[in-house]
Amino acid sequence: MMAHSAGALKPRLELGAAQLTALTLSARQREPAILAAVNAADGGYEWVQHEVTCESVGVTATEREAIRRGDLGALSDADRALVGFAAGIVERPRGDDEDFVPLTKHLSDKEIVEVILVVGYYWTMARITCTLDVDIDKPLGTAVVDSSKQYTAPPR
Repeated sequence: MMAHSAGALKPRLELGAAQLTALTLSARQREPAILAAVNAADGGYEWVQHEVTCESVGVTATEREAIRRGDLGALSDADRALVGFAAGIVERPRGDDEDFVPLTKHLSDKEIVEVILVVGYYWTMARITCTLDVDIDKPLGTAVVDSSKQYTAPPR
C-alpha cells in the first residue's frame, strides 16, 4: 500500500530503518512501546509482525499478552510506565501526567522523545493497514530489523 505514495515510500522506509537501528532507546524498550501503540490503534498487522521481534529482544509471551489485554499490573515498573505512556498518547492527543511522570523515572528526555517518534511512526502504520484492510502477511520475524542494520544512520 505504501507504494501508492511513491514519493513518500523511500523516506518512510528510511525513517523505519532509523526507528529500528539509530535510537538510544533499546530494542527491549522500543518493542513494548510499538505493541502498546498498535494495540491502542487497532494495528493487528503490525502486532503480528512485531511478535517475533519482541520475543527476540526478551519481551515474553506473558508480557505481550498483558500489553494486548491492557493489564499493566502484570508488567515491571519500567514496562508499565512505557506501555501506559505509549498507549496514552495514541488514545489522547496529549498524554497525561499519570502516564508521563512514571516514565521520567526510567527514561531520559532523549529516550522519551524517541518513544514519541516510535509511537507516531507505528500509529501511522496501524492507520494505513487498518483503514485500508491490508491482509495480515505471514510474520517476517526479525528479517526487517536485520535488514535495517544495513542502514547507515547519521552520528548520534
